[in-house]
Amino acid sequence: MDSVGGLIGFANGDLTVKNITVSGSIKAADAVSGIVGRVNVKDHKISITNCTNNASIAGAKHSSIKASNMVASGIVRFYAGSTGGEVTLTGNSNTGAISAENNTTLKAGISVCNQSNLTCVIENNTSSTLATLIVHG
Repeated sequence: MDSVGGLIGFANGDLTVKNITVSGSIKAADAVSGIVGRVNVKDHKISITNCTNNASIAGAKHSSIKASNMVASGIVRFYAGSTGGEVTLTGNSNTGAISAENNTTLKAGISVCNQSNLTCVIENNTSSTLATLIVHG
């Protein structure tokens, strides 16, 4: 299973999330995050503010998911098509452990983004477990 989040699994459109706290544990094969599993940012405005993930996040092997595609993060995973969007991540925190069943998984305390063509405002986010943000694309 992929696109799994503590609040939202997959979002495709403008999105605003505020003041959410998630605890427990979340395990999935790809795009697993504490708040939002995966967001299509293409031409959309995304805002996630003052959210906290205390849940443990685990990327797990699955026969239909290539190991190199696995992504796990504390708050959200973004992806976009050929055009960008607007992303605002402000005041979010992650205290949950983030793990994976292989070494090729992308893991980040706050977010993993596979699109570099974005307008981003990223302020005052903290993670006690991993690097805050990974961008690749």
